[in-house]
Amino acid sequence: MITPADIGNKEFSRKVRGYDTEEVDMFLDVITVDLEKLIKENLKLKAQLANVEKSIGTIGDSDITVRETLETAKSIMDDLAVSSEKRAKALVENAEMDAAIIIKDAKMKAEQLADESRELKSTFEKFRRDYGNMLKRYSDEFENMSSDIQIDRLSILLDNGNKINGESESVAEDRESSILKDILERDTLVVDVTQAQDVEEIASEPEIKPTKVVSTTATDDRKTLVNIKYE
Repeated sequence: MITPADIGNKEFSRKVRGYDTEEVDMFLDVITVDLEKLIKENLKLKAQLANVEKSIGTIGDSDITVRETLETAKSIMDDLAVSSEKRAKALVENAEMDAAIIIKDAKMKAEQLADESRELKSTFEKFRRDYGNMLKRYSDEFENMSSDIQIDRLSILLDNGNKINGESESVAEDRESSILKDILERDTLVVDVTQAQDVEEIASEPEIKPTKVVSTTATDDRKTLVNIKYE
């Protein structure tokens, strides 16, 4: 006969991730309560049977009556025992069935999660490849753009340099023409300190009539007196 202790100590085998032990334990607790109730009823009937037997012995009923009473009580006890055992067995079987269902559901859920995990991993790998390709494409475009910008800037600098050189040469020519005119028209020139050397160089050029610089004298206002002698 199954006892509440048997149900409480019942252990189920675990598969995959196992079953929900909390749900199974709660179900077994319900079974234990019902079984304890049946056992109490059984004990109560036994007590009633004992009282009947005692009454029979006291009042001295006939053997037939006593026998019938005993048979009836025994039949009741047997039926109760069988009923209790069947009910307890059915409860345990139901608990095992529920545990199997829980295990099956858990297995299906685990497989579903595994499929979702593989799908997410595949999606992430595709996103990583696409993002890497996009970054490489932008990097190549940026490098090409940088090269074009550098070439354009170099062209602009060269153009500006040519313009500046052209303007510098024009300014230098104008200054030399002015100095040459002064040399041809005057004997003494008053020029800036920075122009004294230019006057000496221009005066000594062979295209100008024979001249020579006699002396150069610095003044207080950063001017230079250049004395020119014509030969």
